[in-house]
Amino acid sequence: MLKRIFSTSIYSIASRFFSTATSLVIIFFISRLMDPESLGRYGIAFFFFQLFIVFSYFGLEVFVGKEVAYKRDNPVSLNALFNELLSATLWGLLISLALLSIALFFYHRISPSLLFLAMLAGVFYGLERNLGGFLLGRERMGVDAVFMALSFFLTLALIWFYRDQLTIERIFLIRTSTLALGVTGRGIYVLRGLHGFKFRWHFEHFKEVKYYWNFTFLVFLERQADLFLLSLFIDQGVLGGYFLSLRIYLTINLLIEVLAQSLTPFLSRVFRGKEEVGLKRFIARMFPLSMGFGIILAALLFVSRGFLISLFNKSLVAETAPFLAVLSLAVPFKVGAYMLGAVLSSSKYQKLRFSINLVTTVLYLLVLAVAIPVFSAPGAVFARAGFEVFTFLGSVYFVLKVVKKEDSL
Repeated sequence: MLKRIFSTSIYSIASRFFSTATSLVIIFFISRLMDPESLGRYGIAFFFFQLFIVFSYFGLEVFVGKEVAYKRDNPVSLNALFNELLSATLWGLLISLALLSIALFFYHRISPSLLFLAMLAGVFYGLERNLGGFLLGRERMGVDAVFMALSFFLTLALIWFYRDQLTIERIFLIRTSTLALGVTGRGIYVLRGLHGFKFRWHFEHFKEVKYYWNFTFLVFLERQADLFLLSLFIDQGVLGGYFLSLRIYLTINLLIEVLAQSLTPFLSRVFRGKEEVGLKRFIARMFPLSMGFGIILAALLFVSRGFLISLFNKSLVAETAPFLAVLSLAVPFKVGAYMLGAVLSSSKYQKLRFSINLVTTVLYLLVLAVAIPVFSAPGAVFARAGFEVFTFLGSVYFVLKVVKKEDSL
């Protein structure tokens, strides 16, 4: 058990490491070669990039991962799942084009060309992650890691080549190109494992998938709403410093998310009684380990916050280090919530996980709506820390109820 989880986890971490490293390298070059206003403009474009990911991604990565893990020996079911993935992508593209039209009409803080490139990059990234779900379910995350590494080094080489003529638009053009290549490579690999595949526009599992998509949208709001709201109240130079501190914190979150997500194939089989260990025993083993890991991460972030900021821009240390000090305290709660959430997502309780996050995200947005106009960036940071605590407590309560229910069956 532990060997398989460890293997999948290592490759999943490597895959997301290169994905996260790509974003951090971009922020590094902007911080070093451009001004804080450019970093703020990139932060706004990044918000739209994430928005378009949500509508092209549909949250299918985890759903496809758990379904492929369960049906990996059934060619007909695998073909049907791949049809669902492609159909969702086409729907996502249509929705993204509609959103782009609305954004072009109402939002003018970045150029139309930058909005268009953010849309293209978002669509390709969403498809990339859904294809990664296929690889996750087949426990072939090593392949995904290879493509992520190639994308990272190609992005790094192109940004270095154009460093003297670097613009935010050129950065997104490079990002779009490398994502398109990664999608092509993964698509060819996945299709080689399918037999007799023929595309047909079909979305059979939307009733279940909608909870994964809804949850993905809630995660987007949780990660990006403060940045968008702050862009309406502060100038782009100040926004750049806040964006930097937020990306460092969310990088830690991504590591936690990858660890939790790598459990999906195993948890899917545990829940269906196809592994020796039961759900209650698994949680009893993994929860203390994950919380201890979270405390260590929190301590490391708190101690090294000044150093991490200085790697990007030393002039922003005094402004952003207090933000990371507060956010570091929330890390253990984020770890616990992700691990418990993985239990719900990998079983039949994704709707419950969505409901938990719906309540906490709505409360978070209400607090942000009051805190940002009054307290600006400090208000946003404390609102985020409170959100992490409440989400963790809700996850603990309902997972305990799920375990009790499953034991009684």
